[in-house]
Amino acid sequence: MKLNIKIVIALLLCVANSKIIFGKDFYVSVNGDDKNTGSFEKPFKSLEGARNAIRFLRNKGEVNEDIAVYFREGIYIFRRSVEFDIRDSGDEHKVLFSNYENEKVEFVGARELFFEKKDMKLWQTHIAASSGEPSYFEQLFVNNGNVYRAKSPNGDELYRVDKVVQKVINQGNSRIPLSANISIFHDESLFSEKDSIKAHEPPLIVLFHKWDNTKRYLTEGKIESGELLFQGKGMKPWNKFDDHSRFYVENFFSALDSPGEWFLSQDNVLYYIPRKEDLNGGSKFYIPTTDKLIYIKGDCKSKRLVQNITFEGIEFKMTGYKMPDTGNDPFQAAANIDAVVTVDCAENILFNRCLFSKLSLGALWFRTSVVKSEVKNCLFENIGATAVKIGNISVTNTNDPGNIISNKNIISNNIIRNVGELFPSATGISIFHSSDNIIQKNEISNLKYTGISVGWVWGYKDSKARGNKVIGNYIHNINGKYLSDLGGVYTLGTSEGTVISNNVIHDVESREYGGWGLYADEGSSYITFKNNIVYNCFAGFHQHYGKENIVENNIFALNKKYQLKITRIEPHNSLTFKSNIIYSNGVDFFEGNWSKAKIKSDNNLYWDTIESNLLFGDDDFENWKSKGRDTNSLVEYIKVSYNEEKFLKINNKRLLNKIGFKTIDTRNIGVDSSNKWKTN
Repeated sequence: MKLNIKIVIALLLCVANSKIIFGKDFYVSVNGDDKNTGSFEKPFKSLEGARNAIRFLRNKGEVNEDIAVYFREGIYIFRRSVEFDIRDSGDEHKVLFSNYENEKVEFVGARELFFEKKDMKLWQTHIAASSGEPSYFEQLFVNNGNVYRAKSPNGDELYRVDKVVQKVINQGNSRIPLSANISIFHDESLFSEKDSIKAHEPPLIVLFHKWDNTKRYLTEGKIESGELLFQGKGMKPWNKFDDHSRFYVENFFSALDSPGEWFLSQDNVLYYIPRKEDLNGGSKFYIPTTDKLIYIKGDCKSKRLVQNITFEGIEFKMTGYKMPDTGNDPFQAAANIDAVVTVDCAENILFNRCLFSKLSLGALWFRTSVVKSEVKNCLFENIGATAVKIGNISVTNTNDPGNIISNKNIISNNIIRNVGELFPSATGISIFHSSDNIIQKNEISNLKYTGISVGWVWGYKDSKARGNKVIGNYIHNINGKYLSDLGGVYTLGTSEGTVISNNVIHDVESREYGGWGLYADEGSSYITFKNNIVYNCFAGFHQHYGKENIVENNIFALNKKYQLKITRIEPHNSLTFKSNIIYSNGVDFFEGNWSKAKIKSDNNLYWDTIESNLLFGDDDFENWKSKGRDTNSLVEYIKVSYNEEKFLKINNKRLLNKIGFKTIDTRNIGVDSSNKWKTN
């Protein structure tokens, strides 16, 4: 999508005492020079060069119109993050960084790698440090697909934990031990002598437990006893490793056994088993040069926000990550993981028509005090953590007049897929301590945890996540092999004015429990869930506990374990449930305490395609109604079908009118059909 107002004014950086010429744009080329004037004929070489030129002109007071910087086609290698601060703010005149016409512009945090020795079965090369870069890395990228560090078992398979023994070294003052030795016992037949695990490699264990993920370097692996040992912080009492947990072990040489796997030894020799496409030629390999690409930061204390900067048509690709020696502790939604592009203390920042791909951290974070900024028409794929985050995960000095909660941001018309590649508990989009944001018309798919998460307060304490709108998103195919306790849309805490509406959610699964289309977790209150279509999930709707939520005019259909659940019984009204369609295929309508909790339930339509003697909790329908539930609701046959978008729909105006159900228009759900990059 083009900018509504064409930004065509740019500046030439001239020698001292020469006159600034307006009416031309800045240009950047991989073959340019940052000492050039930035003209079409003499372009700059880098983003930093263009930024510095604009700073120079601002400092001289010679910027009096909008500025456009156009990048010519090429791969721009970053060896560190490029920072923008208050000196770069377009306070009065906007700044655009864009690809030139339709040329392919890649901002890349990696350099190309060439293998020295090649045969049909194994390639290898020695890695030498380049320009001060470390020779050790944990990611390898290829231009035509994905390759993976050697692990066992291969693919999506996981080993099962048999037993866990924790020996606390230092408890400290927390419920979580400061340090402990932990032994994971497993079936000793999983690893043979040829699969010897050597601490000097160093191998790491990747554990999946409930909604969390933990990574630790192993100190020892005893093949004969089936014991894997590691050290670090102790287990969280509320989410321990146990015999329900699963794991794999990564980064040991004997696990190198499948095409597309690689291993980097401690003496800096890279081994790789080639794929068919590698043997045919055309594959290009890259190793990381930096973990981050862009950082925009204003001065929050003085309320001086960086303003009016746009990135358009840029591809942000291939950045690295090195796990600390202490490993990665479990953290819900991978909320603590940094992003490749981070914005703090800024206003009117726009990312439009950009690609974010093969990034080892999260992609984009509107973090502290970011307002009225936008991400639209972008594609996010193969992201290490969360694609887009809004707001900070901590709120400090809330009485400080300089503290601005991130608010009024828009994330719209983006495709987000294959996220959580390194941090599986990551989400597609997360809103933390942030208000009045709009998340609309995005398609989110193929991840391991939650699609959209809103809120960051557990229980009924004050929350800043108010007035957020999650509207018209298409969320589907959450992989249930890894984690539990997740949802298509997940909410936390008191959230006055928050609306979850007109979303289509299907095929949300979990490994053991959960997998809800809509999940109102701890303290979720004053939220409206309306006009959503939820089907083929493990379950439709779950409210852990909360106050005065409204669940209205939704379709919960053909979910696999049950349709609706409430966990905690509370003295107040938990929710109002009205004018919904509940369509089952032989599984229970209700689970947990739905029949006991305080609910105002009426004007709903229930049907089961298999069961004729329908139960509402332990009651038949008449006894259920005699208790004041669903007095005007119906149990009647209704037919479901699918429209051209493969969205579930129900057409029966007579019955729908009886319960006051308004037909849900699905034409504006998901990304605009005009986008050629829309997924199947």
